[in-house]
Amino acid sequence: MSTLSSSALSRTSHVIMAVLTLPVAAYASLYVFPDMPGLPDNILANRWGAYGLPLHAGLGAVALLIGPLQFMQSLRSRAPGVHRAMGMIYVTACLVSALAGFVLATGTTNGVVAGVGFALAAIVWTLCTARGLSCVVTGQYAAHRRWMIRSYAMTFSAVTLRIQLGLGTAAGLDFAEFYPILAFSAWIPNLIVAELWLLLRNPSRGAQNQPASLRAG
Repeated sequence: MSTLSSSALSRTSHVIMAVLTLPVAAYASLYVFPDMPGLPDNILANRWGAYGLPLHAGLGAVALLIGPLQFMQSLRSRAPGVHRAMGMIYVTACLVSALAGFVLATGTTNGVVAGVGFALAAIVWTLCTARGLSCVVTGQYAAHRRWMIRSYAMTFSAVTLRIQLGLGTAAGLDFAEFYPILAFSAWIPNLIVAELWLLLRNPSRGAQNQPASLRAG
């Protein structure tokens, strides 16, 4: 892929992510206050909701908003310290939110299949994020970027979940029937898209030849 087309693709993806993440992050912030009127009863019925929802939704929203900024080459090159600081916030938000998500999955009122799907999502999210962190600590910067792309694909499942939930509701599907499907379809396609993105971008090419100040992101 040429530099021009790659750059255009990157800018387009950032715009799309920004447009989609802002309203979802704003909505997720409502779950920081579980007593807020209008929140779905099936979510509030989770036996760990009072403790897990504020952590999962609130910190998930933080990770959702920070993620796109971390992929900006201009930020990594001009302000590597800011990139690293925001990266630690992102990693912390992801790991705590994933743990809370796993706990919530064990207390779901939407059936075993839904619980398993969301629990697996939490595990995969944790593994991708932790692997990305370990790679940057050990100086494997190209691998770090690849794993953080996978991590953000999992973070972005909050967006794909909302999109699919809206489409299912608009189509008149029964919530109890399609919600367990969402527990898998909200994140598995994201990982597939991430892998395709990595094949197209091949971010490892030339990464080892970059200055240390650029690779340290």
